[in-house]
Amino acid sequence: MDTEWFAIDAEGNVALFDSAETGAVPFDAASDASTVGANFDVNLLTALRVSRLLEQGVELPVEREAALDPGHVLAVVDCDTQEAALTSVEHLGSFIPVGSRPPWVLVSRVPLAEPETRTLQSTESVLWVIELPTSLLYGLDADDGLYHYNHDYATDGLPPRYHRTQAPSTPLQIPEDLGALDERLRRVELELSFAETAHIDLNDHFTPSGLQTWGSKVPLTPEQQRRVDDFVHYTESETSPSLEQTLQSIEAHQETEAQERTATMRRNVRLLIAFGLLALLAALAKWRYG
Repeated sequence: MDTEWFAIDAEGNVALFDSAETGAVPFDAASDASTVGANFDVNLLTALRVSRLLEQGVELPVEREAALDPGHVLAVVDCDTQEAALTSVEHLGSFIPVGSRPPWVLVSRVPLAEPETRTLQSTESVLWVIELPTSLLYGLDADDGLYHYNHDYATDGLPPRYHRTQAPSTPLQIPEDLGALDERLRRVELELSFAETAHIDLNDHFTPSGLQTWGSKVPLTPEQQRRVDDFVHYTESETSPSLEQTLQSIEAHQETEAQERTATMRRNVRLLIAFGLLALLAALAKWRYG
């Protein structure tokens, strides 16, 4: 399904699971690519991961003057205190601070227009501005504070099986001031320790109906089911033609077209014969009377 989804273990640590094309994904997992896009505030989790990378001195592959589209952004601000960092950008709107030490990572609460993103880039205290959501962290071989698990069909075989590919030196835990993010991630809370578990089989934690794989049907919400039921009721009502009636109408139309084509061909043949006879008579008359 090519989906990144997240879960929390019994110790409150966060793991990222990469399903690749064939891996299973829990229906209720916080994901960056559910059937309707990201189903949680993935920007805040991205900010936490970026903050961890900066704490370790990782150089982000970001151009300071890169052109940005309007939308949510993440700003890396170099100030002594978090309060000073927020003050330096407050003229551009409200930001959520992430991290416990400089440089500070700030996430815009509302989308920014293009002029605002350019102004933010030119602010003296701002080191980088990054569009959100971002693929910056995808494939980045660095300690972002998360445990990483991958599904590899060639190695693990069945879709529910994942193997650990990366473990952090110090696991990232969601801070108390981001309680909504923590609550969403805990919708998939596994009764195990990521640190002690190199291989995870989701069958040990979910029923088959709780997992989705490539091509599986996603359960409908009550509102979606109501719309489906309304449509079915409409198509079965007397005011709506049945499938059989529709097919009969198509067949009748095709038969009429075939009859019209046959009649046209017959007229054309008769005309050709008439023109041929006239030409023959003209030739005979010329020969007979010179």
